[in-house]
Amino acid sequence: MANLFDYIKWRGDLSFDSDPFNEVDNLILCQLSYADFKLLKELDQDFLPLKQVYELYKARMPENPDQKKITPKLIAEKALKDLGQSERYKDIKIGHYKHIVSKDPASQFVAVTYVLDQINYIAYGGSDNTLIAWKDDLYFSYDSGTKSQLLALAYLEEMEKILSGPIDLGGHSKGGNLAMYAGIFADPKTKARLRTIWANDSPGFTHHMEVDQQLMEIKDRICLFVPQSSVIGLLMEQVVKSQIIKADAKLIDQHYLHTWQVLGKSLVREEALSEDAIFIKKAIDSWLAQIPYDQRKEAIDGVFYSLEAARAATFLELQEGGLKSIKQVLKAAKSLPKSQYDLIVDLIGKFLSQSKDLFVENVLESVNQTKQDLQEKIESALADDKKDQLAKDQPNLLSQEKE
Repeated sequence: MANLFDYIKWRGDLSFDSDPFNEVDNLILCQLSYADFKLLKELDQDFLPLKQVYELYKARMPENPDQKKITPKLIAEKALKDLGQSERYKDIKIGHYKHIVSKDPASQFVAVTYVLDQINYIAYGGSDNTLIAWKDDLYFSYDSGTKSQLLALAYLEEMEKILSGPIDLGGHSKGGNLAMYAGIFADPKTKARLRTIWANDSPGFTHHMEVDQQLMEIKDRICLFVPQSSVIGLLMEQVVKSQIIKADAKLIDQHYLHTWQVLGKSLVREEALSEDAIFIKKAIDSWLAQIPYDQRKEAIDGVFYSLEAARAATFLELQEGGLKSIKQVLKAAKSLPKSQYDLIVDLIGKFLSQSKDLFVENVLESVNQTKQDLQEKIESALADDKKDQLAKDQPNLLSQEKE
């Protein structure tokens, strides 16, 4: 089955006039937003054609021959190379790149705008693997109007004054949440220009967010995709029904956009989520349901205070620290106020307990289903055997009647 790189090769010679912007193009532009465009100061307040951006990026990108781990940035850089040489994409203008990171409050914000012949596409960047980015993500579980969400809305309002024509918003992971937030809370003039909001495996919102009226004005323009083993896209409450996509990867690796399967100019649909995705969603929902909203920020801040004590900026660095990192994290956790430390330990215990209970529940459901299937097969076999016996007895009855 094909993916977004195959799509670029197969349909890269078709202009947007002959083959209009579609859901796979959305996926590609979201993926591209992970490239490190901080290297190109020319994009801060201006637009450049994608083919020129590729040449500049190639010249300035530091070489890293030892890079073996697949990351969204690495995938984006590979896509940039293909796009910069593609007839379909090379003349797209890209610019007004923003990259803002702050520790207090924790937030990571990325946005970039693409200008096509028919539409403008604003892409909000998803989370990288930094601790700050994931702390910002978890803030969604207790609050709306986070710093990154407000930055997303401000960016849209700024670009609305610059751009002409219809506007699409989109993003992957957290970026899709930012796209939805900006679209829902945009002013009426801006909202009228929005064509489609693309959310690709993106978390939803806390049910405390009051969006009823604003949402109704834009709901039918939101398109939410999740892979069949989604985790991120099932977090919190979604404002629209998701479309389930087939992916060529296992579990959390399906979050990578290049694993999503493509057929022609469409993403390949699945009928239902995988059992793994349903299990994880139940565990996370049960865990979050036990955390009072007024304690969620305290828990999140305490967890990340402990993680940051290992002097790691990313989860990869934390993992590479091994046992030393774990000891530093545990030592830091013990230095927290007792109420905060107890809360963290209690939440971890509850999560493990919920996971265990759900595992047992899933096993029992599987056993019961197996028993039911077996019973149905036995009954079917007995019925078939009865039919065969009747068929054998029928000639005998006829012969007896003749006699």
